[in-house]
Amino acid sequence: MKNMFRLLLLLSLTWPAIASEERARQVIDEMEQLYRGDSSDATMTMQVQTPNYNRTLTMSSQSYGKDYAFFRIHA
Repeated sequence: MKNMFRLLLLLSLTWPAIASEERARQVIDEMEQLYRGDSSDATMTMQVQTPNYNRTLTMSSQSYGKDYAFFRIHA
């Protein structure tokens, strides 16, 4: 009987954590969908520096939903 009580106590203490984790995942998924939108356009620049080498790389990307994306590297 003691073991059953301990098990019920443990489950009752961990249940809110499990439920809040699922809710947090749902909020994150909704925010990602809202942030992603229908399409996006971005330009990124990366600079690599070493003692003997210096280079800048620019990349542009365009996407439409989750299915289509185009990345272009400008040297």
